[in-house]
This record gives sequence, C-alpha cells and structure tokens, in this order.
Amino acid sequence: MLGSKAKSNGMSEAAAKLDMDFAGVRSLRAAMAEADLTAPHDDLVRQLFYLLTARFEDGAVAAAEGQAPGSDPAKRIALANRLRSLAEEVSILTDAVIALAGEQSA
Repeated sequence: MLGSKAKSNGMSEAAAKLDMDFAGVRSLRAAMAEADLTAPHDDLVRQLFYLLTARFEDGAVAAAEGQAPGSDPAKRIALANRLRSLAEEVSILTDAVIALAGEQSA
C-alpha cells in the first residue's frame, strides 16, 4: 500500500503515483484535441503523397536502368513507356491532392 507522506514537492507518494498513472490520459486528450484541428482530409492527402513518393521512386529506378550503357533499344522503349505511365499516375495523384487541399482552404 502506498504511504501518504508528503515529499519535498508537497505531493504525497500516492498522489505522485496517481499523477504517473494518468499522465498518459492527459497526453491522449491533448493529442485528440490536436487531431480535431487537422483538416478533414489530412490522412488521405498524406496517403496520396505516400503514393506519389512510391511512383517517383519507381520512376527513378526506370530512369536509372535506361541510362545503362549498351541497353537494348526495345528495353529503353519499354522503360520510356513505363515512365510515361508513371507520369500519368503522378498527374492523377497530384490533381487529387490539389482538389482536396483546395477544398480544405475554402
């Protein structure tokens, strides 16, 4: 059982224990209050940026492969087509981000 002797800071051991036990609850409330202030589509926009990052990484790999000396022309055509496809995906994703961000700022 916790004693109730006051410490030099004026807080008893029991009160200090309760303060430690409920510290997480106070920080959770603060985090929830901050989450309420975020834009309604914030998570979706972050996920779209994740997809954009993945597309750019895929494009970087394809572009690096196309730089290899002596690459077969058919392979370079395939890589260029892959890059074109990725560019179209990037365009769609950026349009979605702009639409959602515009909706949030209105």
